[in-house]
Amino acid sequence: MDDWRIERRDRCRTPGAARRRPIRPRLGLGSGLLADAFERCLRLAEEMAIHAIEVDAIDEEAKACYVKYGFVPLLDNPLHLYMPVATIKQAFGP
Repeated sequence: MDDWRIERRDRCRTPGAARRRPIRPRLGLGSGLLADAFERCLRLAEEMAIHAIEVDAIDEEAKACYVKYGFVPLLDNPLHLYMPVATIKQAFGP
């Protein structure tokens, strides 16, 4: 089995999308799920007019995590963040 796939013994402990899809190498579960969300967003952006991804961080620690990946806080609510689809396209390439 490829080293980037979830081991069979770990599948029962892994939630949702990560159980069905491989996680990228050297990424934690949260990072892998975020990468999966980005890939899904890019596929949808080919069919729909999607400008950005929005997230509502539950606290400052979660906000710091999203900011680390390039999300930008909105001016009216610092726990409400967004990332333009163009930024995601640059990160994932063509």
